[in-house]
Amino acid sequence: MEYVWIFGATGDLSRKKLLPALARLMAEGRELIVIGVGRKQVRHSVFRTYVAQTCEQICGVHLDGLLERLYYVRMDFEPLGQPEDPASLRAQADLFALKTELEDIYGPATRSLFILATMPEFFAKVAGAIKRSGIADEPGSALLLEKPFGYDLESAVAFNEGVREHFDEKSIFRIDHYLGKAMLRSLFTLRFSNAIFDAVWCKDYIEEVKLVALETIGIEGRGAYYDQAGALRDMAQSHMLQMAALVAMEAPEVLGPEAVRASKVRAMSQMKLDPARCRFGQYAASEGIKGFLEEEGITPQSTTETFAELVMELDTPRWRGVPFKLVTGKRLSEKRTSIEIKMKATKLAGQLGDQIAPNLIEIKVQPEEGVQIRFNVLEPGAEAMVVERELDYCQNCLIGERSPEAYEKLLLDALNDDLTLFTSWGEIEQAWKLTDPVVSFIRNNPEQLLRYEAGSNETLTGKPDADHAETQIKEEGEANETL
Repeated sequence: MEYVWIFGATGDLSRKKLLPALARLMAEGRELIVIGVGRKQVRHSVFRTYVAQTCEQICGVHLDGLLERLYYVRMDFEPLGQPEDPASLRAQADLFALKTELEDIYGPATRSLFILATMPEFFAKVAGAIKRSGIADEPGSALLLEKPFGYDLESAVAFNEGVREHFDEKSIFRIDHYLGKAMLRSLFTLRFSNAIFDAVWCKDYIEEVKLVALETIGIEGRGAYYDQAGALRDMAQSHMLQMAALVAMEAPEVLGPEAVRASKVRAMSQMKLDPARCRFGQYAASEGIKGFLEEEGITPQSTTETFAELVMELDTPRWRGVPFKLVTGKRLSEKRTSIEIKMKATKLAGQLGDQIAPNLIEIKVQPEEGVQIRFNVLEPGAEAMVVERELDYCQNCLIGERSPEAYEKLLLDALNDDLTLFTSWGEIEQAWKLTDPVVSFIRNNPEQLLRYEAGSNETLTGKPDADHAETQIKEEGEANETL
């Protein structure tokens, strides 16, 4: 019997992602005991009622299997940094007592997975409490950490060192849910099992790589967090750079987690970002939609970016000279995540017609899942016109096919002790090394921030808001003078 502990069990992430994913795994036959850990003082029955009322529509499956084996224990995370604090000792005793009770009913745990759906400030404290309580004594016990993995390189190093005092690297699963999406999982197979892709996956044939993650929604009530994070820390540092690494990595020597992750680290270490070639934006009000500055929790003169277009190059023989463009933003005209591989023109393309379009390979990640290839053919008829046509594979269009949700796949991998789709510390470190200078650039150059109307497309034709930037600079200067 496998035991899954969720620290932060009453939060949105648990309700919307973790518990539904576990319910689906249990409906498919996985034998699990699920224990929620949170600050609220509630009985098992109350927690089950809460989950039943809030998760059933999201789950898409009956919750009976989950609810029958769902338990709850209260824990205040604040005192855990002081191991001898009475509250900390009491919390650890409660964890051990509940596990003992459950093992009397269901038998010993064959594997325990501890999911930390908390702020990173609590990672080390909770990890220490888990170890001291004795609930992680069986072999194979593992820690699953939710992003953000810090707020910059310095904080990420501190959080990582704190966790590593209690769990070794092979027992730490850092989850980036984008890596669980069906087409990103398929990208590895697409590249390395198909000669038609593998043979042209280099600078000799590719003109540009473009990765986009566009959203129509705003910050959805996360004002306090997003004003500190922005698009760079929220999306670029994690999801976007992970996508770029999957495209850019060399084939690993073997198909094992360590080799795959090491190949991604090597690719990320060769990435070069020039902030001066990047663009940044912040959405403004439009047709009844609030602008970023009107959102709850946002400071009135915030210069936090809600849009980023990064231009990156890799100093490797395979990719030298090929720009990687990463585009992400909120309140745009469409929701779409995709990878677009633009191919170079052939030698005879100009002689075959004036309107020869470059070949394009598009890997569609969401909402549509699939692969589209655009190519040129001669249109039937006397005029002999060259036209662009498409080969389109739509994975989520297949009748009876259901791609597992990202969290469902990743939790299954964690239970199976497979680290392949989880980010290593080396990847986190390289990502922050790339992102920190860009964050510093836009924070110190607010005049570079474009103001775009909510609902704009990704080309972002807005102009820098000079007045807004000057006001922010003036206010920051006055604040510094009064310190």
